[in-house]
Amino acid sequence: MKKISTLLLLCFLAFSRLSAQCNPDTQAPIVTTVGALNVNMVPPKILTLWGSDFVNTAQDNCTTYNMLQFAIRRAGSGGVGFPVDTNGVPIHSITFTCNDVGSQVTVEIWARDAAGNAGMSTSTTFIGDNSHNCFPPPVKNSCAITEQKQYLEEVEWYLASISGSPGTPPLHLSAPCVENLPYPIVAVSVTPEKINDPLNGVTTFDLVLINKHILGLEALSSPYKMLAADANNSRSITTFDIVELRKLILGIYTQLPNNHSWRFLPISFDFPNPANPFQTIIPRSDTINGLNFMYSHSFGAYKVGDVNGSAVANALNTETKDRTATILHAEDRILTPSGNPVRVPLYLRAPEALLGLQFALRFDSTILQISGVELGSRLGTGQNPAAEALFYALPEPGLLTFSWDAAAAPEIAAGEPVFYLSVRALQPTQLSRALQFETSRLQPEWYTAGGNVRDLLLEFDAAPAVDETVIYPAVPNPSSGPVAIPMQLATPAAVLVEVFDLSGRQVYGSEQQLPGGFQRLEIPAGALAGQRGILTYRVQAGTVAAQGKILRW
Repeated sequence: MKKISTLLLLCFLAFSRLSAQCNPDTQAPIVTTVGALNVNMVPPKILTLWGSDFVNTAQDNCTTYNMLQFAIRRAGSGGVGFPVDTNGVPIHSITFTCNDVGSQVTVEIWARDAAGNAGMSTSTTFIGDNSHNCFPPPVKNSCAITEQKQYLEEVEWYLASISGSPGTPPLHLSAPCVENLPYPIVAVSVTPEKINDPLNGVTTFDLVLINKHILGLEALSSPYKMLAADANNSRSITTFDIVELRKLILGIYTQLPNNHSWRFLPISFDFPNPANPFQTIIPRSDTINGLNFMYSHSFGAYKVGDVNGSAVANALNTETKDRTATILHAEDRILTPSGNPVRVPLYLRAPEALLGLQFALRFDSTILQISGVELGSRLGTGQNPAAEALFYALPEPGLLTFSWDAAAAPEIAAGEPVFYLSVRALQPTQLSRALQFETSRLQPEWYTAGGNVRDLLLEFDAAPAVDETVIYPAVPNPSSGPVAIPMQLATPAAVLVEVFDLSGRQVYGSEQQLPGGFQRLEIPAGALAGQRGILTYRVQAGTVAAQGKILRW
């Protein structure tokens, strides 16, 4: 009986304290919400969310949880206090339609206790459309397209959420187009980039056209071409751009130091002044959000330095050029090592006016050395100082590059040298065997006064007849690789080569019938494999014989 009395007393005291606390009850319930909800539209294009979907916890000092009332409204919809309808009934849900797709909506979540006190917290929801109930699926969202309406391949796409937009981490794709971007997306910046193959489409003919634009002789015909001419990214077109592009053509640069290989701008961008595209800042990115996701966000692409649209944009854009050719002639000759360089003129057989030319010459730098290039009198007139100051380079061993242009085309007479090569033989050689155009890097081209592009060919006139047979020493010597024995034969002859070690044992032998003229008989490295030290050799060409030593290491 005593224990029951004590328990009744404690209950009475607790009820008294609660009655005092709740009479009157002035404290509002405390509501906490879940994190942001990401939901997708469902058929029939109406989505209903309940206040309870957002509630994480709710507590009150007097009213138990199951006795609390909950309600919901859109933030900013104009309501005040606990949301009720016109009949005073709590609004338990809100609906979303296709107009909400792609939007992040803020909602108010309310709780009301038995005394009428109401507390509120906010939450957000993003309405997506992954199943395409509202909008058809996109086919292609962003592509890069040249002014010639060609799709550009190997584009790097960088996507990132704009500040404050959830749900899309930074993304890097490599493709001609960005397709079917995943939801959820609120606002995403799309930035294309392509930095490889900087020489694609860039030739000396572009320098001719840029020079004419600068001089006011012939303006570049579109904003894209003008932007492409700005090689140093200075937002202007000057002779400095020509100098930078010539360094790229000559191989002094492997890429432009202040620019990318390709540049992009949203294709929807309107130039305020097409005659001067540098008048305004050109956007390099575009923004995609949930509402405009299904629309095209393609980019215009232009190749920096290419103002005549010759760049190859994709594997399908490989048209064959059927062009006439201009032939450069040089007198063939046999060169032997000496201290002084030989001045070799290159000339035309017929008169022709010249706006510009370019080529790359490949040679074996262990056999031949090119110490310089001199312009002919018609090219070195002082009318284009920039082109005359920098017109050739030796960007790597065994490669000479040449690029020259002018705004006014000089007339070159038949037989008049276009330029001279200063060459020096390091080993006996025939000029026609030592020099050839290198077409893989720089296409040999000739530009006429009328603006036509021609192929450029190199031909050597017949070498003078050899009136005696001469056998030159083996080269290179010393050597750990192949060894060659140069010779000039007055007439066709049977040539015997024998190589011996110091004990007199023959380690290599060969007999060949060779035509007259300059020849270079090679002893392959494999034939001398394992041989070290001094070897002796003997050569018999017709009635002429020679012998010598080879040092192997």
